Amino acid sequence: MGRESFSMHRELFLILNFWMAFASETNKTGMLPPPRNLSLERTNHNFCLRLSWSPPEGLNNSNKCAVHYEVVEKVGQNYETRTTNDLFIKRCPSLESGVMYRVKAKCINGSHMESKSVTRGILAPKEELIQNFECIQYASEAMNCTWKTVKQTEDLQLFYWYEGQPAPEPCKLYLFEQGVKMGCHLSGKFLSHYNVKETVYFDFSGTQGTSAMNNYFQRMPMYNVKPPPLQLDIFHEDSFLKLTWKDPGLFNAECWDYIYRYKTNESGDWKMSDLIRTTNGKLTYDQRYEYVVQVKAIYSGRCGTGETDWSLEKHYGQPQSPNWFPHVIVIIIPVLFTIATIICLIFIKKLRKLILPEIPNPRIIKIPWKSEKTMFPDLFIPPEDDYSKVKILKEPLQL
Repeated sequence: MGRESFSMHRELFLILNFWMAFASETNKTGMLPPPRNLSLERTNHNFCLRLSWSPPEGLNNSNKCAVHYEVVEKVGQNYETRTTNDLFIKRCPSLESGVMYRVKAKCINGSHMESKSVTRGILAPKEELIQNFECIQYASEAMNCTWKTVKQTEDLQLFYWYEGQPAPEPCKLYLFEQGVKMGCHLSGKFLSHYNVKETVYFDFSGTQGTSAMNNYFQRMPMYNVKPPPLQLDIFHEDSFLKLTWKDPGLFNAECWDYIYRYKTNESGDWKMSDLIRTTNGKLTYDQRYEYVVQVKAIYSGRCGTGETDWSLEKHYGQPQSPNWFPHVIVIIIPVLFTIATIICLIFIKKLRKLILPEIPNPRIIKIPWKSEKTMFPDLFIPPEDDYSKVKILKEPLQL
């Protein structure tokens, strides 16, 4: 019994050690509990979001797992991943296409343990009040926003807000088209170059049927820049045309690049310059042609995006009447030379016949016959007499 009892205890001990080792390994490579109480609430006048959660259940120091959280943000079709040790994040994403968040807990002590993801989000609006929303900043502290209405909404209202503003402001100057609100003019220091990186948030509200609706948008002025076309001046200097213009006067002057193009009445095809940062350029000038020049400003990728339209066409010089004399000489001289050569050959041929007459070839001289008229007279042939004729009678003549 002693040996059997010892063997039984030994087996139980081995089984216990096995399960303890298995449980320990599972704890190292298994799944963490997911974050709890995930919530999503709107802040900053409904333009921003606050995503918060609680730690996984049962997480304490005995787990030997320092936890951080991986948050994946999906806006439309774009994904962005960030990691945080906090239990919340604040975001102000574009809500035009909806937003979705996915949160999971992960150990950072090398055990590679992580939890399943928990999700929260805001769906894209089922119906739209407007479409093709676009904002263009065309001057310092001035911007126009335009849109196209989906359905006639009598009570359509636009409010806008930016960071630091106490509350959203209503549009003070609507732009109308055939009596329908199709745009809004915005102005203020929040659009100055000091706040060029500020995001402006927009809230469209209105009623369709019995349902109150809101559509949210956001735009950054630095990515929607379009000042008026530049004013181009041209001066003649030595053998060049000097081009000058002023910067658009919008935002920082160092943010602007320039490009110009020109053509002449000779070819009519535009020729482009390289991108330059200065407000001047020059062209080699040929007085025989008229030049047409245009310039545009491009808001550099160093600062944002945007550009002006091409400036009005600036003409310089008068096309001169073409000098055909060299071309005529080039064409006439060979023609005259050819005609003179032909005349000389004809004259030489005739002169040769006079000086050296052609000797007839005996082989081709024809012998004249009697029936043919020749240059020789006929030979004398005496007339026949009766005595020279002999007649043979069949019967003897009787005397």
